Amino acid sequence: MDARHFFGLAVERGFVTPALLIGADATRAAVHAKLIEMAAMSEPGDLFLLTFSGHGGRTSLPSREVGTWQLYDGALNEEKLTNDLSLFREGVRVLVVSDNCGGGLPGSPQSPGGAERLPPRSRPAIEGFLKASVLVLAACEQGKYADGEGLPGHFAAAMDRVLKEFIGPYAAFHHALCNEMPSYQKPDFYRLGTPSAAFESQQPFTI
Repeated sequence: MDARHFFGLAVERGFVTPALLIGADATRAAVHAKLIEMAAMSEPGDLFLLTFSGHGGRTSLPSREVGTWQLYDGALNEEKLTNDLSLFREGVRVLVVSDNCGGGLPGSPQSPGGAERLPPRSRPAIEGFLKASVLVLAACEQGKYADGEGLPGHFAAAMDRVLKEFIGPYAAFHHALCNEMPSYQKPDFYRLGTPSAAFESQQPFTI
């Protein structure tokens, strides 16, 4: 599955002791515990990589509708995930690779931390909730479908092809990914939390 594919990418790129949560190990409690652990360990200048490959969706809370990632024991909604990401310190870089229908971090453009899509689409970020600098690479745009026959799927396969020879910043990487994808499935790219021009200008997956 693509979860193993992205785990292999983390190992290849030199991330320290990457964790792979699949099947019965991929519970809401396990993801919550791992994010708390990583937030406590991360120091300014570090890069934390969070990848998800699975089903995305939406569910209703008493106050509003929220986006979800579907884990083994149920849905992880955007409020819980954003709260966990808020534990990362200012100066920490967080890269989220989200391979699911619906696009990116669950419901992130409406999340409490605010979201800002990178040019030409932009949204004002609400300062102060997410302290870390977060970049999201998503398999498809919000509200769209992500698919692909066999494994790896379209998004993972396109990322492999582009990374082989790519040199440049994240925005150019996103553009290159779009060129590798079918017309009905275009990846998305946006920032959350504290903007960092230095992070955005780096070679993707550079520790």
